[in-house]
Amino acid sequence: MNEVALLHELKEIVLGFIQQIEQMDFHNDANVKMLYEKAKEIETQLVKIDYIGKPSNVSRLLEVTDKLEKRPNIRIVDLPACRMITSGSGDKETMERFHKLWSKLDGQRKDKFFQRDFMVHVEPPEEGHPAVWWYSIEDWVSEKDTDGFEIFQFEGGLFATAMTYDWDDNITVKAYYNIMEWIAEHDRFIYDDRPGHHVMFNALGPDDTTRLGFIQGEYYFPIGIKSERSS
Repeated sequence: MNEVALLHELKEIVLGFIQQIEQMDFHNDANVKMLYEKAKEIETQLVKIDYIGKPSNVSRLLEVTDKLEKRPNIRIVDLPACRMITSGSGDKETMERFHKLWSKLDGQRKDKFFQRDFMVHVEPPEEGHPAVWWYSIEDWVSEKDTDGFEIFQFEGGLFATAMTYDWDDNITVKAYYNIMEWIAEHDRFIYDDRPGHHVMFNALGPDDTTRLGFIQGEYYFPIGIKSERSS
């Protein structure tokens, strides 16, 4: 890619500059003058580099690095069909009661390989609908174990996921648009937000991970394979 070649060139220029700085004696006026001249040389080199038939410049370098920096690490997961319980669009007291319930069930689960709870925007959040809480239950759980919360069948499916930090809305929006760009670059995939197939998110890891100084979250964006959906 042109951007990769451009960034590789930038890396070589900057590394060379750093090596020269490390060798200089800043008490020596001649070395300070040499540093200034080297900076001017790099500026000229950046302006004159040509990769795509037109002069490159510092603005293009910043544009390229910004684009690459915003692209999230995307993975595809295939969530299995399963039974879930839902909090419904309840009030604060209901959500707290649901949290206690799923935490209790989670403490009795037989494995800890993945998160079982998800926050889900069943309705578009811009319309004022709060997220609901879902929890994937094990086979032994029956209605008498759910404290009156509804059990429903989750159909599963493919999701493209992206990491976020501290539930930063800006990062979430960037993740969404970058995943849309990623889907557009892969002809086989479509964004598949049909009924029952919603955007979901959850916090990753145990509570102790908050000692990192931030909360890791993962957003699940529903996708499908064109050949499957068109048949």
